Amino acid sequence: MALPSAYRENLEAALDPSRQKGQIFKLTAPADELGCVDFGSNNTLSLGGSAATREEFLRELARNPNFAIGTGGSRLLGGTTQYIDELERDLAHFYNADEGLILPSGYEGNVAIHATLPQTGDAILHDAKIHASTRDGMRSSKAHIIRPFAHNDPQSLYDVLEEVKLLEPAIADGLNTVFVTIESIYSMDGDVAPVAEIVNEAKRALPKGNLVMILDEAHSHGIVGPSGAGLACQLGLEHEFAVRLHTFGKAIGAGGGIILCDGLIKRYLVSHARNFMFTTAPAFTFFATIKAAVTVMISEEGDWRRKQLQDRIHHFYDLLFHHPQWEHVRRSGILSIPTTEHFAKGSSFLVPIIPIITQPGYSHELEKWLLDRGMHTHGVRYPVVPMAKERVRVMMHVENTVDQIEALVKSIIEWADQYAPSLSPTTFKLRL
Repeated sequence: MALPSAYRENLEAALDPSRQKGQIFKLTAPADELGCVDFGSNNTLSLGGSAATREEFLRELARNPNFAIGTGGSRLLGGTTQYIDELERDLAHFYNADEGLILPSGYEGNVAIHATLPQTGDAILHDAKIHASTRDGMRSSKAHIIRPFAHNDPQSLYDVLEEVKLLEPAIADGLNTVFVTIESIYSMDGDVAPVAEIVNEAKRALPKGNLVMILDEAHSHGIVGPSGAGLACQLGLEHEFAVRLHTFGKAIGAGGGIILCDGLIKRYLVSHARNFMFTTAPAFTFFATIKAAVTVMISEEGDWRRKQLQDRIHHFYDLLFHHPQWEHVRRSGILSIPTTEHFAKGSSFLVPIIPIITQPGYSHELEKWLLDRGMHTHGVRYPVVPMAKERVRVMMHVENTVDQIEALVKSIIEWADQYAPSLSPTTFKLRL
């Protein structure tokens, strides 16, 4: 049936502003189908297409030869098998949690957490750069107050908590709860949250203990912590967070996510999280893929890949810093890479997310320039990031070779050098 002409015109008119600004999203193929080097996917440990994960997955199928292709119902209506129960229990034990609840994606996990857990009269305070999935969940919550605090700023969190206590005496008296939600590593800027400081400031502002801390470990899972268990486990702070979310679709290349919590929260989510309750349970192969990917992640193979990933990231920054044109490009302002600060400070852990922030209107050109040279990256523009902070997001992977990384650095510098104004020695002195 054809769309009504008036409605079609309305849709086209609604798309026009985004089309004119180059902000229309498009479906894209993976790097291997395009014949490109992957500098774009979240599969940073390169486990998604690895022989190790594939072989472990096939072994898991062989151990369960009579698995059903589908489920035929939600997790509440016959869709929770003994296999799923055991997997959730084993994963919770690995992450030092009481219980675990697997959902089809990290997005669904964040929606379930934030739409379901806060009660009437409660407040949610969130980092200003929190993920869209958390924002979508908060919009559906019962929380009376939803407030941001400045990105990765513990003092800002404390100040906002003080304001909330003034607005809501029941919170000041400890009768209602404040939910504080953060991420361990932020997907667009590649920066790590000061987790311990944020926990301390939240507890200082709420001495009556009416605090629920939530941590999204999507981009830390697999690459940091003992056997890839995440940042909270790395810092020994897992018990400070009533709720943690780990996703399996990024570093380890599988799919889905798990909410880590205690038994009461799990029971409440099972009974009240509508996007969990009314979703058909994923098939056996979905859970077997998670189990296989985590099995490899916690093995010696996983340890080697975490070290290899750090070596690859260090190599990128080392090449960049020693490129003869880097200072010229950096001073020109045509692009900036804020994560270079972590390398310059000698950080022992480097995030594989490398944001190359361009001047407004240039990220698409850099993305195309790299694609023409066989490198698959992703340009990110408004509304995903602020207009003045559009960027090409580069993701480093274990399977990126030394030669490929050298070609990437060379291509970035060559592109930027086209636009960087000529800087004489006198100009350099003036700008120092």
